[in-house]
Amino acid sequence: MFGNNWATGRNVFVGVGDLNKDGKADLVSRNAAGDLLRNNGNGAGSLSSTVKISTSWKAYKGLF
Repeated sequence: MFGNNWATGRNVFVGVGDLNKDGKADLVSRNAAGDLLRNNGNGAGSLSSTVKISTSWKAYKGLF
């Protein structure tokens, strides 16, 4: 489970469904540096540690 301020510096969030195909919803976000980040859901209301999945997304205004 995350503590306070775990999302500090992130400016876009998208619930993307099940990216890692484990049957649980995951979260993708973008930070102020433009990195695209993923947190896998655990199915019980919490998320795993953050994994950087891409860079250079700062130019995009949104994730859909």
